[in-house]
Amino acid sequence: MIVWTVANHKGGVGKTTTTVTLGGLLAQKGKRVLLIDTDPQASLSYYFGLDSEELSSSLFDVFMS
Repeated sequence: MIVWTVANHKGGVGKTTTTVTLGGLLAQKGKRVLLIDTDPQASLSYYFGLDSEELSSSLFDVFMS
């Protein structure tokens, strides 16, 4: 298993775009891909049409259990 992380403290540098593009390219090549959104603004979730305010649980709940 290979784990890749896209991180940068500064906003607006293309973290979400890079993550979506990289994940999509790997999936097209037949790789299994798991994208985890740890951004408090939930940009990756929003990209895929999820409203973080409507979810019954979040990554916070996983970290707290």
